[in-house]
Amino acid sequence: MVRHFAVWSTTFAIAAHTYIQACAFEVLDADTSFPEASACSSSADQQCRVLLQRKHARLAENALAGPHVCILARTCGPSSKCAPGENVNKSVSLTHAFLASIRAQVYESWELHLVNSEGGGEVFNGLLSSFKDMRFTNGPSSPNRFVRNTFGYDATNYALEQLLQGHGVQAPCSYFLFTNADNLYSQDFLKIGLESMQASYDLIGFNFVTKYKQTADSGQEIVGHRPMQHAGFVLGHIDLGAALVSAQAIQEAKARFPTEPGKVTVTDQWVGDVEHEKLNISDWLFFSSILKRPGSKGQKMMEELPFIHQ
Repeated sequence: MVRHFAVWSTTFAIAAHTYIQACAFEVLDADTSFPEASACSSSADQQCRVLLQRKHARLAENALAGPHVCILARTCGPSSKCAPGENVNKSVSLTHAFLASIRAQVYESWELHLVNSEGGGEVFNGLLSSFKDMRFTNGPSSPNRFVRNTFGYDATNYALEQLLQGHGVQAPCSYFLFTNADNLYSQDFLKIGLESMQASYDLIGFNFVTKYKQTADSGQEIVGHRPMQHAGFVLGHIDLGAALVSAQAIQEAKARFPTEPGKVTVTDQWVGDVEHEKLNISDWLFFSSILKRPGSKGQKMMEELPFIHQ
């Protein structure tokens, strides 16, 4: 009797341990809180190693799920002159809201890189790690502060170059989303663009709410925080954060965001030729270089409005 009890007790203990371990894995999977390889230094730490295997398996699943989107989000430190909010608390709140809107994406094959627009190291480390989501990464940011203020375009080019070379990416980038870390996205943003990504368009645009004033066709002024009029890949009618850009198109066009001083004349379909400072229309010059590239796979504008520009 004692022998049978001992066997039963051992069997129950093993089953209970297995069940508890499985439950722990389920919770960690739901929270996407996986260890880094360096955390599994002990050969006896089997649970850590199993979790690390699950982390790699999930990354592989995401890569196989469909086009992988690399989100490059620019921001400045909460105490910087270019901080997203008027004080530290508001800067943190705005950045938290942005990150939450990305984490809520229904389409899950993405990774986010938070980039310091001014250079000189990473920002919002604590906030980013508080989400416990392995798809959130700080950087790549330039270790050195940029000499000139280029509105974050030097920082964008630096990070883009790193990611295109495969440095710091969790899976090869099929598409890029360039944005600022105070904008807001519908949970369906990437899902809406999925079919067009699978069709390999160079550029996939979305309608969006703009914070800027606009002029209606009648000439009447439209207050800010309204849907963009005539949204499309036309100067002044598309926001950088409202477009998915093919990584292949970027590489083949050698597209980068112009940061050099100087002026350029661009034809506006409504008012004719207009001279601009290059830096002021760097987004458009980037788009234009892709639209004009040999072998272009075209662009697609979505009718949905899943993005709020702040």
